[in-house]
Order: sequence, then structure tokens, then C-alpha cells
Amino acid sequence: MIIKKKLNNMKKNYIKTFESFRNGPVNESIYDDPIKKKAEERYKNQKTVSIVGIGKPYERINIIPEGKYNIVEGDQEGRYFTPRFNVTLSKPMSPFDLAVQLAQETGWISPWNYIEMKMGHSDPGHFGDISRVLTFPLQPTLFDEPVNEELLGGLINFFKNMWGKAVEDLKKLGDKPTTDQIDTWIETKIFNPSDSNYLFKSVIEEFGKKPEANNEDCLTLVDNILDPETGALGTQGLQALYENLKKVYGDNLGPLETTRYFFDYVRNMAIKQFKYAGGPDLKVGEDSKIDPAAKKMDMADTTHLPDFKKVLQGAGEDGVKRKEAALGWVNKTLTPTLLKYLKEADTEKVDEYLKSKGIEASAGAGELKPGDTVVYKRDKFSEDEWKKVSDDDKKKTDEGPMKDLQDKEMIGVKKVKEVSGDDVSFEDADFKKTKEDILMKVEVDQSGEAKKAAESLGKIKDDADKMKTVADLADMLQDDAKKDQVEEIKKIISGEGEG
Repeated sequence: MIIKKKLNNMKKNYIKTFESFRNGPVNESIYDDPIKKKAEERYKNQKTVSIVGIGKPYERINIIPEGKYNIVEGDQEGRYFTPRFNVTLSKPMSPFDLAVQLAQETGWISPWNYIEMKMGHSDPGHFGDISRVLTFPLQPTLFDEPVNEELLGGLINFFKNMWGKAVEDLKKLGDKPTTDQIDTWIETKIFNPSDSNYLFKSVIEEFGKKPEANNEDCLTLVDNILDPETGALGTQGLQALYENLKKVYGDNLGPLETTRYFFDYVRNMAIKQFKYAGGPDLKVGEDSKIDPAAKKMDMADTTHLPDFKKVLQGAGEDGVKRKEAALGWVNKTLTPTLLKYLKEADTEKVDEYLKSKGIEASAGAGELKPGDTVVYKRDKFSEDEWKKVSDDDKKKTDEGPMKDLQDKEMIGVKKVKEVSGDDVSFEDADFKKTKEDILMKVEVDQSGEAKKAAESLGKIKDDADKMKTVADLADMLQDDAKKDQVEEIKKIISGEGEG
């Protein structure tokens, strides 16, 4: 089909060139398909369709799912419906595109300015051309460009160019960016309206070019952001990013899947909060699909984007105000909510997701603060040796494989003194490490001191007097007024008070 398209384009260009030489500048309108033009004019207001067998009676949808249908023709009062054409949709289509392409294929245009349909094919023998099945969408012809090519092609090119530049920024973080670094990259680049890599830039700008907007235009704007298949946060918008990440990181799928987790998570949370298509509970990492019938265009409906519909209704019948209201809601409510969910994303959940994919997380130590105990890389660090240590053994920093790696000067374990930008300093040390050097944070209850204290308490737990003394000491440790007494006790314990 690609070759056929090229030949058709060559033929079309040849005719134009010939006409230009013979008669001067060409009026390209003479090459427009007259049937297509008539159908586009006839069906210009067909944004939705009611299909018998989908949803409730008379419920209208704006995207027709792939499947088998029969185009019917009825009288204007709806007293009867006659089967006209059996059609099969190989992928979802808008009612307008289907109506126009049906006219191109058959020459038939409904007298009522809209097409009517029902689920399933009708049996042959009835009135109408149902002896054969028509398949849509059509392939491009001499007169046609691919459906919505200008808009769709522009969006795809925007995403390709944008992701190319965005991934270059991510590459600067090294071969194994941590979960926190990827989170920050998305927050400061992809979800930042003032950055050239802003994910929703093209979608919002395209909508902004409209002089005014009807309700369906506005609902489609949110579609173009949230839809898991066609939206900016869906397969279509993110595919170029994932391809770029795979090229850059190769077999290291950590950055790709970490990025996928964040995008899926924020999108799914927003879908649920704003009841997009009913607010289904979608799963991260799965090829999620939305039931087109659940995207109800009826403004009285409260199951699909009810809060957004209230905002649109507040604009009344003024298309300009409606457009501005939609942009205001997207810029001041929807996109800030996506950013909020990104900031709230649990890095432990990211680790669990990566492990479910058989990927070792490059999660680093998460958010660091003074007092945290961390494991960091030393000069002789070996990635291969580190990978051999099990998750359970990594919790035991003072024994087994972890002690062995410390003895080999591959890793160190220290308490954080200060975090300044990307630099990390430690207590009792005059050197610094970068956040990228931090391998993991040691939980307080996993430290050697906590383990030692637990073992010691276990030995005296049956001695009431000794346990009371321990309780009194614990109270003193928490009382700032007694810190001098605590220091004296520490000296006695450590032997500093001995002569």
C-alpha cells in the first residue's frame, strides 16, 4: 500500500505540473473528490452517533469501537429503519470520518445529515448493498490524504522532536539514572509549562487556535491528554519516548519502565479522580483501553468528567467563553493535579513494579536528609559484585556479603551530615559523594545498632528492675533538660570516665 500511495502522489503531482506548464498556476480545488466534499458538508455536524446495541437507548458516543455494524436508513420520524450497508471497522473511528468514507466508497449520502447504525451485520436479501462487507477506515487514494494527517502528523512530529531533546537531558544523568532523578526530570522538563519539552504544549496550542469551541471540542481536549490509547499520556503520545529510551539505554530497561510507571500512574489517578469515562481502575504497565461508550457527551451526564462539564456549563452558550473555560480548567486544574500525583508517587511502588518485570531498580536512596544511614559506592565498587547481594542480605550491613564488600573497599556505610544540591557529606568524614553514588538507604530498624539493642533488651526482658532502668534512660534521652546527665552516662558506658 505504501508503494501504491507513492504512485498515486506521483501521478497527482505529475498532473499538477503538466497543467501548470500548459495553463499557468493550477487551481488545486479541481482535484478535490466531489463526493467527499459533498459528504463533508452534509455531515459537518455529525460529531456523535447513537448505535443500537451500544449503551443505553439513544445514548450518543463520539468514537465508534472496532467491530461489525449495519448502516441503516430511516425516515425522519424514526418510524422504520432499512438496512443499507454491512460494515466492519478494523479500528475505532469518529462518526464523521465513517460517514464521509462510506460516501466515498459507495456514493451514498444520507438525506438526513447524519448516519444511523446498529450493532452486527444484517442478513443478505434485504434492501440495500449488504451482499458484501465494506471495511473501514479506507486506505488513502489519489484524492485523499490519511485521515487527520495534518493534525495527527503534526502531533507525532512534535512528540518525536520533543522526546529526542528530552532524552538528551536524561542522558546527562548517566547510564543508570535513579528513580528520583527520573521523577525530577519529568517534573522539571516534561510537566513544566515553561520548558520546551512540555508534554501538553502541542495539544493545548492546537485547541487554542480555535476561534471558539463547542462542548464536544472541549471534551475532546481532555481526551487528547488522558486517553490511554490516543492521548498525550497514552500509547500514541508516549511511543516515541519509549523508542528513544530503548535506543539510548538498550538492554537496561530500568529508565524506560520507571518512566512508564510514572506516566501511567499519574494518568490513571487523574482518570479516576475526574471520572474520565466513569473513572475505571486502570493498572500501571498494562495496555489500558477505555470503553468509548463510557465517554458520554451528554452534558447532563455525571459519569464522564462531571466537574469539567460543570465548568463548561458555566460559560453558557458563548463558544469563546467556553473555550477559555476549558483552557483554564486544563491549565489550572488538570495539569497541576497530574504534577501533584507525580510528586506523591511512592518510589517503593516503583521498585515493586520493576521487580515484577525482572528489573533491578536504580532507585538510589530516595529523598535524603541529615541523620539517614546510607550505603555508598567507594573507588573499588563493582556493579557485578553488588548485583550478587540479595535484598535480604543488603539489609544486614554489618555482616555477610555487605561486610565483605566493605572490607574490599567497594562500599561504605555512613550517616548523612548534610545534603547540598547533588552533594552528600557524612558525619565523621571529610569527603563528599554525589547522590548518584548513593546505593540505598538503611532503614533505622535495619541498622546494626538497632539489632544490637534489640538483642540486649531480649536478655533482660524478664528482669523488672533492669527494664525499669532502661525505661527511665529512654525517657531521659527524650528530655532536652537532662541532656547533660545523658552525656555523663554515655561517658561512663564508653569508659571515658575511667582513669
